[in-house]
Amino acid sequence: MIVLIRVDERLIHGEIVYSWKNAVRYDSLVVVSDEVAGNEMRKTALRIGCPQDVKVAIRSVADAIKMLNDPRLSKYRTMVLCEETVTALKVYEGIAERPEFNVGYMKPREGRQELTKGVHVTREEAEAIRRVKDMGVKINLQRVPTAPAASYEKAVEKLKF
Repeated sequence: MIVLIRVDERLIHGEIVYSWKNAVRYDSLVVVSDEVAGNEMRKTALRIGCPQDVKVAIRSVADAIKMLNDPRLSKYRTMVLCEETVTALKVYEGIAERPEFNVGYMKPREGRQELTKGVHVTREEAEAIRRVKDMGVKINLQRVPTAPAASYEKAVEKLKF
């Protein structure tokens, strides 16, 4: 069972390991990234940062979709982590489940506008969020589970693309 799909450019870090683990009670993490799946050093670093009682899989988009559709995964409470909203959209397009979509951290950079505190998006990234929402998925803009979630509908109104 997928309990949450989260976009966070940092992937596995303290907030994921402690705050989000307590909030959604996951026992497995699936990191979805074509780049990270092909980089042994990054995979090792991410695994080191994860508690020993959590199963971790780091997969390409195609392999993650296969894994997330495998009925054997239903015995776990799985949190999916993506670096980008476009990757998360691909995951939603490839799976049957429609868990909540949490957009947690996307740093400012050229071509991005602030959607909410800690979440900056390009036109393409904002479009990916909208497309996930159009699938009937609840969108949650929230860096940590103890903070109030920002309204996606209100946040998107201020974008000037």
